[in-house]
Amino acid sequence: MRRLSTVLAGTVMMLLALLTPAGAAAAATTAHAGDSSFAFALITLNTAVAPNGGMMAGPGDWIQVTGGGTFNPGTGGVHAGGGFVHHNADGTVHCEGTWKATALTGWTDFGAGRHRLHGGTVSLLVTHYCATMDEVHTGIAMTVTSTRDAPAGSGYLDGVTVGEFTQPTGGAVDIRCGAAPFSAVGGRGF
Repeated sequence: MRRLSTVLAGTVMMLLALLTPAGAAAAATTAHAGDSSFAFALITLNTAVAPNGGMMAGPGDWIQVTGGGTFNPGTGGVHAGGGFVHHNADGTVHCEGTWKATALTGWTDFGAGRHRLHGGTVSLLVTHYCATMDEVHTGIAMTVTSTRDAPAGSGYLDGVTVGEFTQPTGGAVDIRCGAAPFSAVGGRGF
């Protein structure tokens, strides 16, 4: 009898452990069931620097990025793109072209404020089409961050990161519920 109650108690505890995260996830999903599409725009020219360099940039190189698009965390869909200019550390242009999102890899939502504007971080994989060098670079990690309603002391910075350009140095981003895209500064076709 003691063994049976131990097995039953263990089974109940295991089921509770399995069901609790599922319930929390279901509640989070339900909260945005009607507004699962978002739009983002780089509303000013966004810049980032490559402090250490790497395969695609040297130390001190910097990038300017424009554009915007839409994404749906529920389906993983994304339609986004824009333009970029990669500058060498001395300011000369290394590569100029367009970027296009190929995958949505993450979304951290800081919540909504007035006019359905959200803060958060959109994580993407993008492809760069470098017109000046006639090259295509795929699988580049890119994040777009709006610090609206970010947790206090979180250390998030407004702007973008792209590959080795990991330190945002300027720019502003808006993210909002709804699929209608913003008009973005200098965005090129996507």
